[in-house]
Amino acid sequence: MADTAADYRARAAADLAEAQRLDLPHARDRMLYSADRWSKMADAVDRRVR
Repeated sequence: MADTAADYRARAAADLAEAQRLDLPHARDRMLYSADRWSKMADAVDRRVR
């Protein structure tokens, strides 16, 4: 399981790349939502570390 901000941001980037490849709007929206959640988790880890 990812536990650093960099790991979470890499996962968010992968989800964004996947969203760009998807044709179905609902699937694309799910991937964008997932990327947003991973990004927010990375932000939370950054705040906790500082």
